[in-house]
Amino acid sequence: MKRLLIAIIALSLFAVPALAETKIARVDMQKALNACDAGKDAKKQIDALVQKYEGDFKLKQDAITAMQKDLEKEAAVLSDSAKQEKAKEYQQKVIEITQLRKKIQDELKAKDKELTNKILEELYAELEVISKKKGYNLVLNEGVFMYADGSIEDLTQAVVDAHNAK
Repeated sequence: MKRLLIAIIALSLFAVPALAETKIARVDMQKALNACDAGKDAKKQIDALVQKYEGDFKLKQDAITAMQKDLEKEAAVLSDSAKQEKAKEYQQKVIEITQLRKKIQDELKAKDKELTNKILEELYAELEVISKKKGYNLVLNEGVFMYADGSIEDLTQAVVDAHNAK
């Protein structure tokens, strides 16, 4: 037990000087992504795609709603086989629009991921340059901190400014 205690004390004595030489900074990459010009442009691109898809989707949804109303109106005068045929067509359209919704969501997620990853790569490259220039050997993302006093420099705006300057 004494040996373990001595070993812990010895190791902590060597660790203190190493910590004193460590320069730590922080960055909020999500904030940088949203604040940089490329991030704002990417958001506009995604919003434009959403608007386009919403318009297309609404037209198809309106057609299905009209089909349902027609089926309800004509139910009394149609034969059983005609009702079944119209109900089958309606169900097929509902399945198609459900599949379309999933396809649209998947496309939007893929496009968002593509744009986001490209910008994040660029932001990380800028962060590396800034960190080396300022002598930081450890930069943590904002989400990692449970507590940080004001002495830890925030590089977020510097990263955004450097990226926008390109």
